[in-house]
Amino acid sequence: MRMQGKGTPDVRVCHFELNPETGWYVQTHCPIGFTKIPSELKVEETRRPDKINSEFVIHSRIKGGKYLFFTGLLATQFPGLYFGDYYEFLNGKKKNSFCLFAFSEANRRLVVHFFNGYKIYPNRREWFIADYWRKVVK
Repeated sequence: MRMQGKGTPDVRVCHFELNPETGWYVQTHCPIGFTKIPSELKVEETRRPDKINSEFVIHSRIKGGKYLFFTGLLATQFPGLYFGDYYEFLNGKKKNSFCLFAFSEANRRLVVHFFNGYKIYPNRREWFIADYWRKVVK
């Protein structure tokens, strides 16, 4: 799915399945050419609650001494749906992208909704999530 239009954020949706032997979610589908979400993700308890305001984090494998993808998972009003912010540096500037993480089937499947370059301020977050999720789930 790619939504783009006046006032509509660019969203890319990627699907993952849990490999129970390794504990890693492995990508099963993602839009061609979209590489901001790595092919493997892992959910773990937060090791640094003093730095991350979340019980759980989701991250990629480490490459070059750092995670290519890393964010906290914060619960929403919808069961199994979490959000997080992804940061990257482009041309020396920090760029934020909003993410929704939908876990289903006893956490065996994960669908990531990646809002590329879209920042949502805390006072608008609950409304945005509810509005978007109702459109997706209908």
